Amino acid sequence: VGRIMGLQYPAGKDIQDMAAKGKENIDLPIAHTDNDFDFSFSGLKSAVLNYVHHHQQVDQEYDRNDLAASFQKAVVKAIYDKTKLAIEEFSPKQLLLGGGVAANIALRRSMEKLAKEYGLDLTEAPIELSGDNAAMIGAAAYLNFQDGIFSDLSLNAEPSLNFPVM
Repeated sequence: VGRIMGLQYPAGKDIQDMAAKGKENIDLPIAHTDNDFDFSFSGLKSAVLNYVHHHQQVDQEYDRNDLAASFQKAVVKAIYDKTKLAIEEFSPKQLLLGGGVAANIALRRSMEKLAKEYGLDLTEAPIELSGDNAAMIGAAAYLNFQDGIFSDLSLNAEPSLNFPVM
């Protein structure tokens, strides 16, 4: 979405700053998937792309701050809704917020509200450690490279690993 809006990568901070100046007045879809706990924002990205292309085709200006605010609202709402559903399904004791998206202030406020509503402890990664995930993976890979740690071609991602509760 940042690229669609002509922003530099990573665009999260710019979108957040623009959203603070805009109005949430553009109707964008809230991401839904067949699995209650999966995320897909492809439909949302397509909606933003279509919105921008339509305005370009009819030579009509649009408020980029409003688009940023509306996009941010749709993303935060989707994450809020899925997290609430997971809380109700699994009754956790704690809520964790990490990764690049954890730097978004609107999402942090949303998760703080949700944690309070359900009486959960909320642990948020510090904003200064919530950078771009690809950069963090690259940094970890570089450190492994320096230490001579390599993987063969059988290495694969396992997004559903269980982590022990500390």
